[in-house]
Amino acid sequence: MSNAEKTATATAEKVDNAQKKVDSLSTTTDITKLEGDVYGLTNQVTVDTNAVNTAQGKLDEGNKAIADKEQAMKDAQKKVDSLEATLKEKATILNNANSTRTQKEEALNSSKADLNSAKEELKDVTEGIYNINLGSEYVSLLKEYFANPSKELSDKLKSTCF
Repeated sequence: MSNAEKTATATAEKVDNAQKKVDSLSTTTDITKLEGDVYGLTNQVTVDTNAVNTAQGKLDEGNKAIADKEQAMKDAQKKVDSLEATLKEKATILNNANSTRTQKEEALNSSKADLNSAKEELKDVTEGIYNINLGSEYVSLLKEYFANPSKELSDKLKSTCF
């Protein structure tokens, strides 16, 4: 045999062996299991994708909650600052009112002391009844004036007194 025939025969045998291997693989390999594995993996990918999407949603919600919490804390701090300022203002007003009250109490106590002192001084004054003596002419003019008031009687009363 010639080299060419030997090479052709060897090549044909190799092709024949390769075809037998392919044929034997097709009949011996169970692709149903592979298809089942692919189906299972596809389902697992879908489940995992949903889990990732759910986790991302929860993460986004958590981040929003943190941002909302931070804003709520800022708002609460503003309210606290405002209330503290109001408290300081009210405390100043209270202190001023207390000071004014103290001054008024001191003035009241001083006035009470002065009144008590004046009462003590008046205790020593003799009580009495004072009589005023009016002339009969004046009394007559008064009676006449009260009965019938006039300018002329008023002038007479004035001239009698002075």
